[in-house]
Amino acid sequence: MLIDWTEQGFSARVIDSWLKKPVVGKLRPGGGRRLGGYFRNIELIPNTQFFFALAVKNYRGDAKTSFSVSNENELVVDVEGNDAAFGVVGPAQYYGLTQADAERLAQDHSAKALAAFATRLALPPWTVGFISTGQPEELLKGFDPDPILLARSTADTILYSAGLRDIPPAVRYEVACRELQSAVLSLSKQNEQALQAFLEARPWVLVPEADFESVLPRPSVLATERLANGTTQDHRLIPDFIYHLFDHQSLAVEIESATKRLLTQKKETTFRRPAAQTTAAVFQITSYKLFFSGPLGAQMRAQLSKPDSWGFDYLLVVGSVLEPDFDERSWVALRDHLKASGITLRTWDFYLDRLRRLAAMADFKGT
Repeated sequence: MLIDWTEQGFSARVIDSWLKKPVVGKLRPGGGRRLGGYFRNIELIPNTQFFFALAVKNYRGDAKTSFSVSNENELVVDVEGNDAAFGVVGPAQYYGLTQADAERLAQDHSAKALAAFATRLALPPWTVGFISTGQPEELLKGFDPDPILLARSTADTILYSAGLRDIPPAVRYEVACRELQSAVLSLSKQNEQALQAFLEARPWVLVPEADFESVLPRPSVLATERLANGTTQDHRLIPDFIYHLFDHQSLAVEIESATKRLLTQKKETTFRRPAAQTTAAVFQITSYKLFFSGPLGAQMRAQLSKPDSWGFDYLLVVGSVLEPDFDERSWVALRDHLKASGITLRTWDFYLDRLRRLAAMADFKGT
């Protein structure tokens, strides 16, 4: 979004006609790269002062960037330095000027007044651009290797800029990471309660917000099983969470203390055996799978108000790789064994690492 002011008035222009085209960089006289592209169907007034409303994220290097518009209707991006990568997020339009705005700007031509107008909430659509300079094999360096995580952090920046988030996304993730770390390190008898309370307040830590429509903390469902002797037996099931996802299925989650021991020092065919606490947690999530996805699944779906075709996935979060007996090879064998049964096994370290990476990718700076 390009906002310009002259003595003849104030206007805002969409520049996505340039941003959506491939742009070839040129070497800057003082070192670095210069990117340029021409506007279409835009007549610039001489001696125009320009204001750019952008959020910029530096992914690699310490190169400085600057934006300008030449007299030939060319938008120029200067990158000082030969090894840099950055992203730019900007709105494609702003709220229109009110009569009061027009009268105020007519009296006050200062950059401060212009900047105050630019802090207004913006409307979609938004334009996102990524620029990287350097050797071909280094162009993706600095970007998170997970494109979904990179896109999510960028989208959070847009939501915050549009007024749909109360705090900057980087701060949001950093605070969540610190609080999860505190819950993970709490005393064993308090650990699960602290983790449960944390996730009830921030369910998006386990499942991204765009992937679930609702979440039930500690839902209670009753399964009535008919036994071989002709009698019936009731089973009360209380998973820690059930996430109702958007793809016609739900995710049953069981969380266990981060201080519970995962593996023992005893080995079986060179692999360390799961600890008794891990085995108990595995049996618990497996029992949920037998009830929800087994012959009694219709009862579960009815109590959750879901159709008979509704599916279920399963997640068990337990322990930490920081435990003294942790062995990655044995852990991977256990994880893959459960995965073949339709159960995802993760440690709390996975979510702590994800929060750190999200925070690192989301710290866009306004300019």
